[in-house]
Amino acid sequence: FETTLLPSIVKPLFDSLTSTLNPLKMDLSWMDHLAAGTQKLCDTVGSDNEAYALREMIFLQNIVPWIQTSLSSSKWDPVGNVETGLGIYEALLNSAYKSFPGAEAEENDILKESFTDEVVQTAVLPKLLRAVSHWRPKFDDMQQIVNPLHLWILPWLPHMSNSSMLGTLLGDVRRNLKKTISFLGKSVSNDATFVRSCILTLFPWKRLFD
Repeated sequence: FETTLLPSIVKPLFDSLTSTLNPLKMDLSWMDHLAAGTQKLCDTVGSDNEAYALREMIFLQNIVPWIQTSLSSSKWDPVGNVETGLGIYEALLNSAYKSFPGAEAEENDILKESFTDEVVQTAVLPKLLRAVSHWRPKFDDMQQIVNPLHLWILPWLPHMSNSSMLGTLLGDVRRNLKKTISFLGKSVSNDATFVRSCILTLFPWKRLFD
């Protein structure tokens, strides 16, 4: 039932919805409705194993590819719209967990790892790498650094697994922090202001680079 009949019903429905909707522009409350609907479907099958398979089918075959495509597209800016992307990803995790309240922690961990691979590693991290490589320190009208790195990179780190790409990202961050200090040294004449600006730049990274 959960491997034949349900997919034949559910997939066309999701295909129809995802082909016309943009998750980046939707109120995240739709994730609560997704969780409630998935839970009702899981309640109809005969065992936990069947419920696990059904939940994975709904999320991994339908919802995750849709979100991955949106975050990979030019419609999402990882620098200016970090809250949008992060909100979608965290809502996705919460929706999956709430869709099967009786799931064992190990099963949730397995599902989360799949989400991390498909969304964070495949869609988000490459865009962060490109953004960091193109980022240059500059001032806004208030003499503040525009789009400081910590505002759009640190929020994602709890969702990233150890990988060579993450190491590359943090290496690029370290180099850009050095460029920022150099930029401040050339642009700020007042010693006290220079020291304060350096502290504001480096302090968010203290625990990571200690």
